[in-house]
Amino acid sequence: RDTVEIGMEVTINDWENGGSYTGKVLSVSDIPTSGSTGGIMGDVNGSGYVDVQDAMLVLRYTLGIGDLSANQLALADMNNDGSVNAQDAMIILRAAMGM
Repeated sequence: RDTVEIGMEVTINDWENGGSYTGKVLSVSDIPTSGSTGGIMGDVNGSGYVDVQDAMLVLRYTLGIGDLSANQLALADMNNDGSVNAQDAMIILRAAMGM
């Protein structure tokens, strides 16, 4: 399917790292946007949604095995503390899983 609906169970495969994540699709309409970038806070990959892939990008950045642009860093700083770290990745993951 090309579209998903709220409440639908989906599995996201992380082909790069060999894992997968399953959860229900939830509304992300309450996710704030970044005034400086105009993007959705947490939507690091620019897909239009906050999902597990965004959290993975942030984790890879914090481990030093991935790069983020200035725009991506602004969208990844979920707790607005001026740095992007594992706390931000956890907030993104929780938002993606509806927690």
